Amino acid sequence: MSDCLRNCRKIGIIYDIPNKVLSSTPKKNIPSVVVSNSEINDIIQALTSLGYDVDIIDGLATLLNNKINIKKEFDLIFNKYIGREGLERKSPAPTICSFKKLPLIGSSAYTMTLARHKFHTNALLKGLGYPTPLSFISYSEKHMPKVKSYPVIVKPNHESDSLGISEESICFNQQEVEAKIVELHKIFEQPIVIEQYISGEEWKVGIIGNGYDTIVGDCVTTLRDNKPIINSLQTRNDNIYDRLIHQRVTAHSKLIKKAKYYAKEIHQAIGLNDYSRCDFRIGKDGKIYCMEISTHPYIGQINSSFIESLLKEIGTYSSILEEILNAGMKRMNIN
Repeated sequence: MSDCLRNCRKIGIIYDIPNKVLSSTPKKNIPSVVVSNSEINDIIQALTSLGYDVDIIDGLATLLNNKINIKKEFDLIFNKYIGREGLERKSPAPTICSFKKLPLIGSSAYTMTLARHKFHTNALLKGLGYPTPLSFISYSEKHMPKVKSYPVIVKPNHESDSLGISEESICFNQQEVEAKIVELHKIFEQPIVIEQYISGEEWKVGIIGNGYDTIVGDCVTTLRDNKPIINSLQTRNDNIYDRLIHQRVTAHSKLIKKAKYYAKEIHQAIGLNDYSRCDFRIGKDGKIYCMEISTHPYIGQINSSFIESLLKEIGTYSSILEEILNAGMKRMNIN
């Protein structure tokens, strides 16, 4: 354990405990994503094994309770709050912590919200010179962009964890695109992204650190039935039924080098804090395309692409979490 970490003994993990979420009631039956209890348990066990005193901060209600002095209770706060719905769902916890000057591990409210807006992220990365798929956006059922090249994938703009994505999300003509746009607008009540479909493997790269002072993980690919997902999609049902596993990519050395370079540059350029994951897909043209940024990747011990990406570089699950803490405290000048 580093000297920097020895002085930080009490860690609070903030997340929205089920049935205790300080948030508006979801409209209709809009699907949502919640933090896995197994992920929180894994984090607690790992940090406890490293010698830390770890406790749960029960969502926003506790952060906002003026009768509880969070700053005296905890030396450091590990953010796993994801909210319920909407583009800004992840922003309240980092916003409150910033206002109260609480030492928070994780990205800012701004970058968390930016990364959730798929269309804006695509446009920003494209403007910075990174290769991205051609992308359009529909703001309402009456707004139907005309697509000239197929296939495309049609998906909700603000969601994560493959929410709203099925095999039927790939569309091959304008009629299919418009039908899917109408369907998703009715379910999610948010803008819908229409994006050039990149059919090759999906790679993910984990990053720990800040600015250019980072540890860059390996490229990992997602497998379904022990086969790379090619000419297909990672769907919501794949996640729900645990159909996926992740393994390191060993071929395509030039593309691996490029993906790791892009991931590090994007982490720095966007201003992500402490840890993140960058997702890519490989096109039929042999090029690598930047797809999405995760400011809040799943970091449970089992079947996490982020953890798998960094295991070889760092060694153990507990050590990966310790590196995240170390990065955050270095950023905040906590000695």
